[in-house]
Amino acid sequence: MLGSSTVLAQTMTVHSDGRAISFNLTNVDSITFSEVEEFEPGDEREFQLNDEVNVTMCWIPAGLLVMGSPNDDNDRYDDEQPVHQVQIETGFWMSKYEVTQDIWETVTGETPSFFDGNDRPVERVSWDDIHEGFLAQVADGFRLPSEAEWEYACRAGTDTRFFWGDDNNYQAIGDYAWYSNNSDSQTQNVGQKRPNAWGLYDMIGNIWEWCEDDYHDNYEGAPENGSPWIDAPRADGRVLRGGSWSRNPRSCRTAYRNWDDPDYRYSQYGLRLVLDR
Repeated sequence: MLGSSTVLAQTMTVHSDGRAISFNLTNVDSITFSEVEEFEPGDEREFQLNDEVNVTMCWIPAGLLVMGSPNDDNDRYDDEQPVHQVQIETGFWMSKYEVTQDIWETVTGETPSFFDGNDRPVERVSWDDIHEGFLAQVADGFRLPSEAEWEYACRAGTDTRFFWGDDNNYQAIGDYAWYSNNSDSQTQNVGQKRPNAWGLYDMIGNIWEWCEDDYHDNYEGAPENGSPWIDAPRADGRVLRGGSWSRNPRSCRTAYRNWDDPDYRYSQYGLRLVLDR
């Protein structure tokens, strides 16, 4: 419960778990705030992308991420180290599914994907396409996740190789992901596999998901607060996470990192949205 306070300004904004509420305080001597609505991890809400389409998003709480792969993971790569702690300071919303072809076409009027299907994830979109052709046409606040936010949301409170466990022999991955052994060499409709504990589907497999960050070949000097790691001037590559329909299980591990040029389009590259609210 927030206490009473004497008002000296005309407006006041209260921030809670990434949500901001503004009050008009003109001619008010004092005000008492009741508790702002709180969300549980995985709570769902519908948000309006534009006048024609909504998107379902899940609440990702603030918390601590242990990011990267430990030395005892024999399948790790050098760019997944060093393991480091990241404090996700503010909760955020993340789209329950990868952005579909139907949503992309409704927003942009374009159909870039190699594989056709309204409920398949949009692919063959570049990082530049997302910023210049999609995010520029949706409501304020929607963005790509930082790499740390992506890994934090994918792990959903776990510290194992996958959000369902270490799965050292990759026996369970087919229950959670579309990858090289079960995808029939193509994307699949979103939401058919099992979600993680925070309600997110297809975080592993189906398509690579662009992140906001520039790519770095290790985590030395990475931000500790979950913000995107961006160089000045910007580096040549942008980060992709999650694996895809064509990749083997090793490349689908939660900590695995990929990258490409920001203008490159590929039938494995798509996106998932984040909303600060």
